[in-house]
Amino acid sequence: MTGKRKALIIANDQYENPSLGRLRSPVEDAKALGQVLGDPEIGAFDVQVVHNEPAHLIQIRLEDFFQDTKPDDLLVLHFSCHGLKSDSGELFFAASNTLPNRLGSTAVPADFVRRCMRNTRSKSVVLLLDCCYGGAFTEGAAVRAAGDVNVLDSFPTQRPGRGGCGQAVITASTSMEYAFEGDRLSGGCDPRPSVFTSALVEGLTSGDADRDEDGEVSLDELYEYVFDRVRDQNPNQTPSRSFDLRGELYLAHSSRCRIKPRPVPPGLRAAMTDANIYTRQGAIAELRTRLISDDLPTAAGARDALQEMAHNDIAHVAETARAALRDATVHPVEHRLDFGQVAQNSMPSRTVELLGPPLARACAFQATEDRIHVQHSDLGLQVSLDTSRQGVIQGNVILKDPVKEEIVQVHAEVTPAGGPPQRIPPKRSVPVVPTQRQPPPDMSAAPREPQAVRPMAAVGATPPAASEKNPPADSKAIWAVCAATASAALLVWFALKVVEVFDLNVQAVWEAAEDFDPDRLKRSMAPIWTSLAEMGKVLLGGMAGLLLAGRARKLATVSNDAISTSGHRHGGRHLNRMVIAYSWAAFPLTLLAVLIQIIGK
Repeated sequence: MTGKRKALIIANDQYENPSLGRLRSPVEDAKALGQVLGDPEIGAFDVQVVHNEPAHLIQIRLEDFFQDTKPDDLLVLHFSCHGLKSDSGELFFAASNTLPNRLGSTAVPADFVRRCMRNTRSKSVVLLLDCCYGGAFTEGAAVRAAGDVNVLDSFPTQRPGRGGCGQAVITASTSMEYAFEGDRLSGGCDPRPSVFTSALVEGLTSGDADRDEDGEVSLDELYEYVFDRVRDQNPNQTPSRSFDLRGELYLAHSSRCRIKPRPVPPGLRAAMTDANIYTRQGAIAELRTRLISDDLPTAAGARDALQEMAHNDIAHVAETARAALRDATVHPVEHRLDFGQVAQNSMPSRTVELLGPPLARACAFQATEDRIHVQHSDLGLQVSLDTSRQGVIQGNVILKDPVKEEIVQVHAEVTPAGGPPQRIPPKRSVPVVPTQRQPPPDMSAAPREPQAVRPMAAVGATPPAASEKNPPADSKAIWAVCAATASAALLVWFALKVVEVFDLNVQAVWEAAEDFDPDRLKRSMAPIWTSLAEMGKVLLGGMAGLLLAGRARKLATVSNDAISTSGHRHGGRHLNRMVIAYSWAAFPLTLLAVLIQIIGK
């Protein structure tokens, strides 16, 4: 879709009429949903929020929202407020000035919203309704109506008017009840933070609503996710939907994009099954290089191929394949996060740095405790806590890749928010993999919004990026430069000397051969040995230069692998590129220099 993406969020939690109970969730609902829909990495919507406005102003905003559109625009409208019905069963949305006995003039009729949706030029309209069951009336309030009003009946998806053909309605429940007896809500529910909108925000923020892990969250996937989450938390509430759409409608992007392994090239595939054991060993070496590549599909394809060889080949070759897989696993820098004592309703957050090649750092993860929230960050994993309830939070974050499983323990104690919490300084564990960097600083000083509990994340989330702009060069890169420098010096000396030395000494050997006297063998052979030694010295210098060039190339390749495996905490790739380029050019350049001297002679 190339049109605009627009969202209008209408939230009312305060009402002038005391008979309408104050809701606790709409303000936070509007804020959270607006943030996730407006996030350019997730929803990329142009979000407008209407908060605690009277009915006539809400209707003006609704009409403006639906009229100023084009056919390719995607419109999302969200209501978070009281849902009321008239004596005749018509549905109304409560505004700040709503009077329960004057719904027609002080509330927003569902019929008005339906007409706006029907008359808009946009072909893609999504309506999300999160309405309370009417709110709590004060003691002695008369009950104006009872029974159910089916929300979907108020928003039929047929659109006989002008506009497009795509319309979808998702509601927090199948119907909204309005029945009170004195000061008691007969339905037995009370205002509380919205399960429905929380599930919407959670599914979009975490990417868990992306059921097929294609990097996009469709409307169908979002509904299925919300349905499951709401039913898990409140079996008495059943979200419902009514769709009339052509094709898939995608609401958001997701970080849970599954990595699709790229098949290995046919030549490499043939080497994997070659009868010669050394050819198969060479295939493993090439697969090991591809496994630590920054290209995740290529790395995933190499991982699958190595797993195949580890299962199917003879013991010696299979063990080599398994060793290659073990070298490319994820390693958390810390195995325990101790938040200490944290204040209730605070937002503690810590980062667990992950080591390993890009594919390993894009591993799947799972929190074993609902109050532990995990998501990917630039360095690894961002771990935050739900501190809405007092008590001990203890659980694990499980990191899984196809080879092994790592566990990070999490512990915290949520204390009353009456005073500043006493924090226990975090203890950092010894890194699993040696590293030249110190562990990252405590990230808890920079609070972040707690994220939703995230189940097993798909392999392929965006891999963590390098944390340093100018990291220190890898030691092997320095050695590669030294070897390349020595090689260049020897080859330059060889190119300058070889023609002159061979010209003089070949002539000397020829003359000594002509004057050769068998009776004076030692004296006759002396100049020949001297000339051959001079020529051999130059040849050895040239061979040493070429060997050093090859050694420099190998060091540079190993250095590049080490840089990738370390999570790019070491630099030197530019040095390695220069060394590899020199190593391939060394022989032809030397040969060209020798030919130029011969032609010059």
